[in-house]
Amino acid sequence: MAILHSHQVSQPSRSCSWFITYAGLSAESRMTDLFAKAEHKAPEYVAKFPAGQVPAFEDGDLHIEESQAIIRYLAAGHDIVPKCPKKAAKVNMLLAQHNGKARLATTDVFRPILFKSEDPDFENMLKTGIENIQPMLKYYNDILEKNKFLNGDEISLADFMFVPEVDQFVIFVPKIGDLLEKYTHIKAYLERMKEV
Repeated sequence: MAILHSHQVSQPSRSCSWFITYAGLSAESRMTDLFAKAEHKAPEYVAKFPAGQVPAFEDGDLHIEESQAIIRYLAAGHDIVPKCPKKAAKVNMLLAQHNGKARLATTDVFRPILFKSEDPDFENMLKTGIENIQPMLKYYNDILEKNKFLNGDEISLADFMFVPEVDQFVIFVPKIGDLLEKYTHIKAYLERMKEV
């Protein structure tokens, strides 16, 4: 049986897990302890997944790292992958932009919260992260002003990658404030995505 190695604190892990559920795929979900046991750095884990990160996916003798590689593998042959080359190219562009925009920007906000809260410079790191994330939020808010999903009227793999990045802003409102308050199109999109 295929196995998804993941942890709930990992946005990419949540993306892969969500897509498995959405697509009705069969895979064991194996929680990997990133903190107390550091299972992702254990020799037997690193032998299969040299980056020593989650998510990681194994299907028999196939071992895949990187969430986008995993989600693309899982989606192979699924209706969510556009047959039209132009639509597929747009999804690929959105996935590439995800790494360069959403993933990097949200990391600037959440790494300090998760790992640096005792750091004397915590408040400045968090403030800088919140400032740095504004252009990314505006970019996606503008896309979602005109579209139901990131790629128009059809859900795509880009949506499965993006939602776990931004839905955590809702979870951390008590610590960081409502960063999505002025990004009403993202907020409406997140509500729509709850139905997926």
